[in-house]
Amino acid sequence: MKQRRNLWGRELLDFEELDSTNLWLLAQARPGLALLARRQTQGRGRLGRQWEAGAEGQLFASFYVANREWPHFRPALTLLVGLAVLRAAEHFGAPDLRLKWPNDLLSGRRKLAGILCEASGEGVVCGIGVNLRGTLEDYPRELAGKLTNFELLRCPPPEPKALFEEILDQAEALCAACARDLAPLIAAWEAASLSLGAEVSFEWQGQTRSGQVLGLSPQGALRIVSQGEAIELIAGEVAFSEPIYGGFPPVEKAPPD
Repeated sequence: MKQRRNLWGRELLDFEELDSTNLWLLAQARPGLALLARRQTQGRGRLGRQWEAGAEGQLFASFYVANREWPHFRPALTLLVGLAVLRAAEHFGAPDLRLKWPNDLLSGRRKLAGILCEASGEGVVCGIGVNLRGTLEDYPRELAGKLTNFELLRCPPPEPKALFEEILDQAEALCAACARDLAPLIAAWEAASLSLGAEVSFEWQGQTRSGQVLGLSPQGALRIVSQGEAIELIAGEVAFSEPIYGGFPPVEKAPPD
């Protein structure tokens, strides 16, 4: 265990394998506690999906945020964590990074990382999965066209603990920047998002609606204009009319002269 000054990672535990970092932390919820694992056997994504890993080439990590440490709109914490992961990945050289609402980090049109935040009593457990290394053959065939990792991007894969510590530091800096209100977070997230202006379909009051993404509300909800009506979406599934994921596998860049 490493003692840190970080608000959300004062106690940092490092495991070789867990069933799920989120499940472990949900059972141990305590302010200042964070953990990472090199492998996990029961990883989960949003809406009950299973997190598909490659050949042990991922960072799986979670940290706990007490309600008193995040007095804002709770779903906006997912936006903060996503932006923290983006800035940490940029720090280690990942190129062309964009955010997809609410919880995916893409390089180009391929997913590099995902976020899962889950309420736990007096706080929230923030889970992170980042793809670090491996070949496309390491992923299930149906996902190989959607995922990427540092190695495929021709970036030296960061050491998992170093990456997680950078994520925690970025998250703390963002939290401090929006201590009074979420305006700095909203502006930074929108600047990094590929969701703005997109045509989407979504469920609203039992109906499937279509519309265009306008941006985020001051509280962090997704703003969509649909049939002349402005709608603020807090959670749920948003389907993009134009494919978000895909494209050709990244190719090695020519070395500089």
